[in-house]
Amino acid sequence: MKKVISIILVFLLMFSFAGCNNTDDNGQTLPNGPVSKQTIYFNTNGGTSVSSIKTNTLNSSPITSKDGYLFVGWFLDETLTVPAVFPLDVYNDMTLYAKWLKIVGEKYCTNCQIKWDTGFSSALVYDLTPNGFDLVELAKRGYYIKISVSYRVYYRKDYDVWLDIGYAGSPKYEIYLVDSKGVGDRREDLSTSTSGSNRTVELTRPASSLIGDKITLTVSTNNIQNIIFFDSILVNYQCVK
Repeated sequence: MKKVISIILVFLLMFSFAGCNNTDDNGQTLPNGPVSKQTIYFNTNGGTSVSSIKTNTLNSSPITSKDGYLFVGWFLDETLTVPAVFPLDVYNDMTLYAKWLKIVGEKYCTNCQIKWDTGFSSALVYDLTPNGFDLVELAKRGYYIKISVSYRVYYRKDYDVWLDIGYAGSPKYEIYLVDSKGVGDRREDLSTSTSGSNRTVELTRPASSLIGDKITLTVSTNNIQNIIFFDSILVNYQCVK
C-alpha cells in the first residue's frame, strides 16, 4: 500500500512541475525544455523596413527611421502599450511594433491669398496651435517647439478710385505670432511694396508650456484701401532641444 501511495505522489509531483511555467521580463511563458529558433517580424509603422529574423534571443533594439519622427521604441502589442525589454527571449513567432513621436510638421497654402475687405481697420486671426504633436511626451523629453511662418506680402491697386492715397503711400501692416498671454514675435509698422517681399515671424516655446495653450497669428492694418495681399504662406513646426 505504501508503495502505491509513493508512486501516486511521484506522479503528482511530476504533473505539478510540468504545470509550473515561469515568465520572462516581457511576460512571455518560459518553456520547460529546449526550443527551436522562432521568427520575429517587425511592423515599423511607416518607418524604414526591418527584415524578420529567426532567433531565441534578440539582444538589442533593431534600427529604423522615419522622416519627421522620433523613434520611441519597440512594443509587443499593436496598441503600443507594452514595451519590449531587451534582451528579449523569444519562444513563439511574434511581431514587434515601432512607436514614433512626431517632431516636424507644416501647413502650406499653395495658391492662397489673404486680402482685407474695405474698411478703416481690419484684422485677420489664425489659430496656429500645434496639432498632431504629443506635447506631454515631448515635454518629458525636454523639447521646445519652434513655429515659423514665412509669407510674401505686397500691394497693388485692386480697383479704380478717384483718390487712392493708400496706394501712393506704401500701405503698412502689423503682424503678431503670440501665445495666449500675448508673448511672441511682434512686427509693427511694416511697409509693403508693389514688387513684394518675403518675410518670416517665429515663436519658440517649451512643449510643456504649450499644453492647453493657444498660438495665434494676427495681421492688422489701418489702411483704408483694399490693397494689401499675403500669399505663399508656409507654417513650419519643428521640435528642438
